[in-house]
Amino acid sequence: NAQIFQFYVDLIKFREQTDARLMLKCINPKEASLIDTASGIHVRFRLGGQTFPPTIYYKLFLHAPVCDLGALAPRDYTQQKSA
Repeated sequence: NAQIFQFYVDLIKFREQTDARLMLKCINPKEASLIDTASGIHVRFRLGGQTFPPTIYYKLFLHAPVCDLGALAPRDYTQQKSA
């Protein structure tokens, strides 16, 4: 069990040595496809869970400004739409 845990720790430390998007591509290809260099995203991995082997959790942090397009054209979604 200690060898398996050490494998996971080394896998997460891989992030510190190379691009985290490469590792995220192996874990969750759908979300990795949304990340590009211009977005300024930093990925942070951690181990957790109640059972062994541990689950790999990750968080995406944005370092670039984000524009909320929905805020530019607010709508009242509570009113019923007439056909």
